[in-house]
Amino acid sequence: MKYFLYSKNYIICQTESETFELESGKVSKLKEGGFVNVYPIEKGFLPFFFKVGKKEVFRNEYLKKIEYPKFLMLEANPPINFSPLFLKGKNFKDYTVCLIGKPYKLLVDHKLNHFVFDCKDNIKNIDFYEKNNLIFMKAILNNDDYTVIFHKKSGKFKEFIGDFTMSENKITILKDKHTFFRHGELKTYEIQEDKISLTLSEPVYLNGKPAQTAPFLNHIAFFQAVKEKDYNLAKMLLSKKFAQQVSPKTFEQFFGKFDEIKPIIDCGENKIALIKKISSTHSTARLFQVKILGTQIDDIFED
Repeated sequence: MKYFLYSKNYIICQTESETFELESGKVSKLKEGGFVNVYPIEKGFLPFFFKVGKKEVFRNEYLKKIEYPKFLMLEANPPINFSPLFLKGKNFKDYTVCLIGKPYKLLVDHKLNHFVFDCKDNIKNIDFYEKNNLIFMKAILNNDDYTVIFHKKSGKFKEFIGDFTMSENKITILKDKHTFFRHGELKTYEIQEDKISLTLSEPVYLNGKPAQTAPFLNHIAFFQAVKEKDYNLAKMLLSKKFAQQVSPKTFEQFFGKFDEIKPIIDCGENKIALIKKISSTHSTARLFQVKILGTQIDDIFED
């Protein structure tokens, strides 16, 4: 088994024989059986170490693992040094709400009752307000609206990512799936006396129709359409001969379910890794090679 290490953050790694820097997005091959000490450069993260072996890395909670057919990709995920730093807060009569972190935690206090919600990382432009029987935290997460609602009657939180609108007792969320064709998801919720219930969920195009894509990105756009179960759109990217050989059932059986699409350039060949999450720290990947004829996909086979 081959092992590779990468990190989204800048880290320094120390092995028995060398010390090296690993910049964001860079990859380093590891020697099986050795030990690796990881030292994060950014503040707020703690160092950790691991032994390079299959059993050992799968036991380590600070490594994210993606199993490829012939190698194991490890992502350094250093532990966060929790800081109860007060970020923002507000009082609403006998309710007090505040955000502390990192990691971000939303706290709501009501008399002797305390409620806690773990928020997503990297949120900004935080604000609080109250309406009816609800307390809202509005923020921005990676250019998307990020909303957390605390329902006073039930004492429960509800998290929303996407364009947020609310009228009377109805919430509408339009979520951007970030595909080249501009796939989206429209959801509506009903605010009830004791809960917030989903009433509608349907796929949409954010532009009202599929957006145009650059031909050299067709191999990625194809898998994005398959992931969204937009099979008719996916077939439009295939050559006429290839499209006659496949159907929605073919897509489902051949590709199965996957959570992430990762393009890979290998010796000039277009390859796609379809990644399926097993847990928060464990994923598996299947590799597919895409044959392009002109601007259309003429064949796809598992690598």
